[in-house]
Amino acid sequence: MRGINYAHTWYKGDAETAIPAIAATGANVIRIVLSDGDQYTYDDAASVRRILDICKQNKLVAILEVHDATGSDDFAKLRRAADYWISLASTLKGLEDHVIINIANEWFGSSGQVRLNLRKGLRNNYLHESECSQLKSNKNKVG
Repeated sequence: MRGINYAHTWYKGDAETAIPAIAATGANVIRIVLSDGDQYTYDDAASVRRILDICKQNKLVAILEVHDATGSDDFAKLRRAADYWISLASTLKGLEDHVIINIANEWFGSSGQVRLNLRKGLRNNYLHESECSQLKSNKNKVG
């Protein structure tokens, strides 16, 4: 993976220029900063779809991340970020070969317990019991 960041949520009018320019560098991925509206201006499904169309036209895999929960220890922020991705499910469907999702960028950044607490937060808020069992069985693999 060779890529460059595009902070879309702060530079919303630059996608049509920035994304092709990033592709021209030889990048094959682009990390795109988005917002669920908690801290920054909300990026709606239409704008995300437009960005993904530009990425696909320029043969870039998009790594999408919600920046509002960056460095947070708050499970409510994690829940909000996860809800944002759920709200974009129909927008992302069919683009699985072109998109990587970073659920909540650097969430729980103040602790060395990142993986354990992220699993705990997701399990308590979103995962079905069968998925929790799978996490437990993979505990040693995940760390």
